[in-house]
Amino acid sequence: MSIYEYVPHGLHAAKVKPERCKASVHEPGRGIFIHQCQRKPTRDGWCNQHHPDTAAKRRVESQKRWDAKQERSPHRIIARLQGRIKEIEAELASRKETER
Repeated sequence: MSIYEYVPHGLHAAKVKPERCKASVHEPGRGIFIHQCQRKPTRDGWCNQHHPDTAAKRRVESQKRWDAKQERSPHRIIARLQGRIKEIEAELASRKETER
């Protein structure tokens, strides 16, 4: 998810209000209407939630959780087991060759 700075668009769009966060947001369930975040800015004109540094940190944490979840998925487990089976079969084949 990228954080975009609010830019008025269209004829009826509200002007940018410096006393509010710079982020461009939309509320779920309200369609595609985009408006300026209503929170007070705390750092560099952004609220704590939408500040680019905070958003980047949240994305990294989210990606780590996603990767951990994917490692536990049945598809990845099966793929690892299939790889291990191939390794064992190759080892058994090489042992049979050396015994001959």
